[in-house]
Amino acid sequence: MANRLSDEKANLIASHYCTNGYKRVEALLSSGYKETYAKHVGLKLFDNVTVKQAIARIEAKNSAKTSRTVQSLDDMLSEAYEQAKRLDHTSAMVSASTAIARLYGMDRQTIQVDADELKELSEQEQAMADRISKLTLIDGKVG
Repeated sequence: MANRLSDEKANLIASHYCTNGYKRVEALLSSGYKETYAKHVGLKLFDNVTVKQAIARIEAKNSAKTSRTVQSLDDMLSEAYEQAKRLDHTSAMVSASTAIARLYGMDRQTIQVDADELKELSEQEQAMADRISKLTLIDGKVG
């Protein structure tokens, strides 16, 4: 018999995911999964229909509460950018651009690798990828 993800566990994963800035590995760790599993095999849980539905429910509920959506925030920030541009206010343009990038998660360099791609790597390549994933860039230099 196939191992089925319970609704309770799917809801827990979705809840952590929607409240932590949409960080998949962090959501799995907060949901009780071990780091090795969360970083590799566990990412497939986000393809699970039950998890996707739980995430959609939470996002719909949050949008209804705030009457804000990604699109409405994008519209507001785009208008702020255009107004700053009309006023030739460079720092406000940069602030609006940065906020738009954050809205879409473009403020971080993230590489998502699915489990099938990971299986194609040798153990040495997997170890190297793991080490690289833990590096932090500070002013363009490894810190």
